[in-house]
Amino acid sequence: MFHLGAAIVVVIAGIILHLEAWEWCAVIFCIGGMFTAEGMNTAVEKLADHVCRDWNENIKIVKDVAAGAVFLMTFACIAVGLIVFLPRLLAL
Repeated sequence: MFHLGAAIVVVIAGIILHLEAWEWCAVIFCIGGMFTAEGMNTAVEKLADHVCRDWNENIKIVKDVAAGAVFLMTFACIAVGLIVFLPRLLAL
């Protein structure tokens, strides 16, 4: 739910700050990428839990890698957000 709230805030900020087309493309790509990463992470975790109900080192590694992908996507989205929004906010 956090990501949905963040996406709504980012879209509202984009409208208020009148983003250009390329900036919207970057923002939309990040929003979609984050939801995709979260969805894949959830799918991997649910499947892993279904396949192996007991603790398993390999399942732990798989879950950690999936969560790490979400973590990396978060930093990519933060970088895009800084590139797109920071200059506009500093100009206010």
